[in-house]
Amino acid sequence: MAKENKSASNLDIGMLVEINPRSDRTRKQIISGRISEILTNNKNHPHGILVKLETGEIGRVKSDKVSDLKSSPSYTNVLSKNNESEKIDIKTMVMGDESHVLEFKENLLWSSKYTKEDIDNHPQQSPELRQYGKSASKFIVAKSIVAFMNADGGNLIIGVKEHKDTKDNEIIGIEHEFDKIKNNQNEDGYRLELNNLIDTYFPPNIRNHLTRYVKISFEKINALTICVISVSRAEEEIFLQLKETDKNKNSLFVKNDARIKKYEGVEMVNYIKKHFNNK
Repeated sequence: MAKENKSASNLDIGMLVEINPRSDRTRKQIISGRISEILTNNKNHPHGILVKLETGEIGRVKSDKVSDLKSSPSYTNVLSKNNESEKIDIKTMVMGDESHVLEFKENLLWSSKYTKEDIDNHPQQSPELRQYGKSASKFIVAKSIVAFMNADGGNLIIGVKEHKDTKDNEIIGIEHEFDKIKNNQNEDGYRLELNNLIDTYFPPNIRNHLTRYVKISFEKINALTICVISVSRAEEEIFLQLKETDKNKNSLFVKNDARIKKYEGVEMVNYIKKHFNNK
């Protein structure tokens, strides 16, 4: 590896660099990518400059040895190979286990057309279904997204069914949900449903700068479409925008290993102090 880069004076948007991603607890992983944003104000930070890559990963720059590729005649070919590698990684990811930075959902819209009778008679009525009714499925996805933001970022993949008994994952795709969309019963309509979810549950500092925190993409695997929501870590704590009467109004949702933890009171204050003051 090239000498660790301590200064931001030679960094620029679009530059190819190597970083240690925040999602890596071992602090040993190194990944390459193009800078989309420089996040550290201190241009000579002792631990390296914090940047966000175009892939959504956030981490401190460890080397700019690949930066010369930007002006290389083969730059386009390098990007093409990187994009292909990303697709392969997604396939591998889908077959893996949920973790601190990965979560699977089968559906986005499963409760959207429920009637009151459907909800009252549902055989596996979840707390979210009782509280949010037909909006339950969207709230659950919003909770996962904000939990990644309040932790170290990650990927939420919709269209994958986990079989707990066999520990195998089944790609079921999102096409079966298109008929639940009022207009544009396709990927564009699905993206709009996700954008509406952000508008409903997230505060202005997120929804007005959405592309800074959330990247929505669609990937084909075995002729089925999955939705990949790549989420970046937030610079400060994010609370979902809920009604005053909502019992989750003042709760902080955080991804903790393969689960989502709800912090409240003193526990929440302590987490915020420790997690968001280490930039």
